[in-house]
Amino acid sequence: MGSFRVDKRAVSWGMKMLLITLSISLFLSIVSEYVIDKTGTIVSLLVILFFMALTILCDIVSVAAAGANFEQLFLKSQNGVKEAKFLKKHADKVVTISRDIVGDISGILIGSAISALAVKFVYFGETGDYLALAVLSSVVAAVTVFVKSWANSYSIKNANQILLRLGKVGYYLKKFIHIRYR
Repeated sequence: MGSFRVDKRAVSWGMKMLLITLSISLFLSIVSEYVIDKTGTIVSLLVILFFMALTILCDIVSVAAAGANFEQLFLKSQNGVKEAKFLKKHADKVVTISRDIVGDISGILIGSAISALAVKFVYFGETGDYLALAVLSSVVAAVTVFVKSWANSYSIKNANQILLRLGKVGYYLKKFIHIRYR
């Protein structure tokens, strides 16, 4: 029988991701719960739409990073190509951060925001809105899945262009805001 070896770098990466996920989710949860508690239904729905958009955007980024053609990125000579190559080279980490961390957190916060909205309705005695909240949850789930399936198809077909756009964002962050990465 073979022995089981623990990859210390993988464990270290996992621990970093655990702490990052905990920090991001705690911050976003506190902010979204506060906003939903202190505002009306329209703003609460906008919070839900924000998290829906974020989870969809994260899916687009992760599929593009995984599906981009590294050799075709070398053929380009424009701002952001170096950064796009960096994203492709580290596609596994890009996918983990965008889809598994930010995307999953956003999905959880969507459910949390809908639950907070439900509690708000119950607290204010609007009991006839149970059906409306059930419909809202179902519509949010269905629309999210529909748009994500379209976005995944779009990302696969346009992976290089998406990665180059992200590379340009990274280029300008480095140039003007002096954000550095390895």
